Amino acid sequence: MVHPADDRAARLTRAMVHADLDALLGLTAHLWSRPSKNVYTLLLPIFQAAQEGGLSLLRPPQDFHAWLLTAARRPGVTGVPVRPNTVRTRLNLLSRLYDHLIDEGLISSGHPMRGLQRPPAEPSTRPLPVPEDISKLLALTDTAEHLPLHVALTLIYRHAFQVTELLSLTWGAYEPRDGTLLRRRNITRLSREAHHALDRLYARAGAAYAQEHERLFPYTDHDTLRKGIFQVSWGQAPFISPTDLRKASLRDFPHTLESAGFAPGSQQQFQRAVTLAEQALTRAAPGQEE
Repeated sequence: MVHPADDRAARLTRAMVHADLDALLGLTAHLWSRPSKNVYTLLLPIFQAAQEGGLSLLRPPQDFHAWLLTAARRPGVTGVPVRPNTVRTRLNLLSRLYDHLIDEGLISSGHPMRGLQRPPAEPSTRPLPVPEDISKLLALTDTAEHLPLHVALTLIYRHAFQVTELLSLTWGAYEPRDGTLLRRRNITRLSREAHHALDRLYARAGAAYAQEHERLFPYTDHDTLRKGIFQVSWGQAPFISPTDLRKASLRDFPHTLESAGFAPGSQQQFQRAVTLAEQALTRAAPGQEE
């Protein structure tokens, strides 16, 4: 009888070699903070290009980066030209998939997208929330009922967590003695506020008896986290999306690569993200409009 892990590895391998997106998403549904239908729509042009060219995404050729940038710019089903931020989202999803394949031991020669020059991000025209509104939202969630949401928002605001890495956190990644948290790309020593908030959730999970493989948060994807924010803030405070809260973190705190979860050596990418956050318009709080 084939071991389940070996069968899964074989199925992942076949899906990547043959660019079978349907099979692949069936095996990797747990990876995505977005709905699977959205991931499918975004990745489809890349996988279609691989099928048409007979290209193996598991063992891509030497000119893979040039090919990938062209494939990622292909219009979707609507035929509308693709904006740079959509290209970046497609590439980020594929990069997340490669991270998983490396973790599974299916790629051992290094990340296929390492060193890829992504198109510059388009500056957002949506204003970021002011610190006063962020503080109000954090105060609204600072209750026993909403503690998981409070901790999630605190980690996003204090340490620029992405939703994907936030939802994949387990108690085995947390060291309560010094407040360090193992993230996707590095280890972050938490701020006093984040350490205190997470310790409260840790105590609720059983402290030293918390199961290492138990996830910290109950949210299944990006949408369920957004819904939690919406329900708490409705009629009490402006809605703040996780994406805007992360940008506000880069704007409001003097981060390092480690504190913001960026990979070692990604100083240029980190500085670009900080600059974009600092240049973003800030949503005026009530009574502060000019």
